[in-house]
Amino acid sequence: MNMPDGLSGSDFYYLLPEIVLTAGALLVVILDALLPKRLDRVLSWVTLGVLAACGLSLLATDGVSATVARGLVAVDGFAFFFNILFVLAAALTVAMSPRYLTVEGVSPGAYYFLILTATLGMMVMAAGIDLVTLFIGLETMAVSFYILTGYIRPNRR
Repeated sequence: MNMPDGLSGSDFYYLLPEIVLTAGALLVVILDALLPKRLDRVLSWVTLGVLAACGLSLLATDGVSATVARGLVAVDGFAFFFNILFVLAAALTVAMSPRYLTVEGVSPGAYYFLILTATLGMMVMAAGIDLVTLFIGLETMAVSFYILTGYIRPNRR
């Protein structure tokens, strides 16, 4: 299989947690569009499953010290520690959210998607070496948090 210039199979292997999180976020959006509204609770379990899969794929990078994607991303202990921390924080947030979303009466699909993309942005920032990579991670995280801040419009809090 021919890889694009500058990318190797090991690059995709080391970027697997980010790839899993991105694919999972897209899965949540698709399921939100396809599932009937009475099955909204399923989205929280799918989101927790995505975060669990991301956490498991992170274990493959434990103890590794390498740079991938032509030197844009570091796979090391620092990134591993913070990525695990971010995934656990996101899982805790998702686990606490279903009741809150039910009380507020909002659709959970976009909410879970934004949680996953904010987590992805934080993971990219933790592993970024180059300023452009850090900026992309920061913007991915920040835009997701901006939208989450105003997600429940009628509530002035």
